[in-house]
Order: sequence, then structure tokens, then C-alpha cells
Amino acid sequence: MSQFNIYSIQKAPLAAQPLLEGAQQKFGFVPNLLGGFAESPTVLQAYLDIGALFEKNLADPSRATSGTACGQRRKPLHLLRSRPFNACQA
Repeated sequence: MSQFNIYSIQKAPLAAQPLLEGAQQKFGFVPNLLGGFAESPTVLQAYLDIGALFEKNLADPSRATSGTACGQRRKPLHLLRSRPFNACQA
């Protein structure tokens, strides 16, 4: 099995450091997933961009659908899949 380096802001490649600093400001810490993605700043940037698109999509009230259970807005698959592991109810 492959071992992945989990980078801190200081030890990450130079191109990834500002991206990890942004995550630090947003979350209050650097998630390990992002620290691992820092190996490739391009992958890290792509992941952050996709996350921003999901957030924008969720915040848009016009995206709410009445066909979902309880009239909930659509949620990204990664959020729905992680709910049981995080003991989330909704």
C-alpha cells in the first residue's frame, strides 16, 4: 500500500502553501486530505475549486427542489456519504 505525505503549510511545496493557508483561514486547521493533495498543487487547486462550486450551488436558493424528501436542497454526494460517519442527522 502506498504511503502519502501529509504536508503542513511550512513543509508543502511552494505553490501549495498559499492554498493551504487559505484552508487554514477557512477551517481553522488544515484538513489531512488537503495536506495530502498538497503533493500536487494542481490537484489541490482543482479540489478547492470543485468545493467552491458545490458551496455556490448549495447557497443558491433557485437550486432547491420540491421533489426531494422534506423539500431539502440537493446536497453533494461527498456530503451525503460522509453524514453517517460524522453522526449527522440531516
